[in-house]
Amino acid sequence: MVSCDNIVTIPVSALGHGLGFFFPSQEAALSEAIRAAFDLE
Repeated sequence: MVSCDNIVTIPVSALGHGLGFFFPSQEAALSEAIRAAFDLE
């Protein structure tokens, strides 16, 4: 599960190792969640 309610930007230097990944089949749902979180519809 991903919560898109508190998205923030961080510097690249703050990134560590990846913790997971999305399958290509999940891309549409992720895109929709981001659009909804930022009221882009």
